[in-house]
Amino acid sequence: MNFETENIEFKAQFTEEIYKEVIAFANTDGGIIYVGIDNNGNVIGLKESDGDNFEEMRSINQELTFTTASDTFQKYGVDFSKEKYRVLGITHNNDSLYTNLAMIISDQ
Repeated sequence: MNFETENIEFKAQFTEEIYKEVIAFANTDGGIIYVGIDNNGNVIGLKESDGDNFEEMRSINQELTFTTASDTFQKYGVDFSKEKYRVLGITHNNDSLYTNLAMIISDQ
C-alpha cells in the first residue's frame, strides 16, 4: 500500500479521536481513512472486537436507512421497528443517535 497523502490517512487502530481526521477531510477535498494500517502503509489488522467498543460508539453518519435490514427481518417474521432499535444496539442507550452497528447494517 502507498504512504499517506493529503487524501489518505492510515490509523493503526480505531479510537474516538478519529473524528479529528474526519473533520480535517471535511474541511478540505475529502479523503479516506484506513484503519488497521500503520503510518508506513503496513497492514497490521485490528484487534478483535467483542462488540462492546466499536459497534456501540456513535456513528459519524446519522442519516441512515434500513430498508434491506427491515425486509430481511420481515422475511423471518421478526419485528424491526424503531422501538426495537435500542434493544438491537442500533441506537445508543442514552439517546436516539445511531451506533456504528447501525452504520454496518444500514443501506449506506
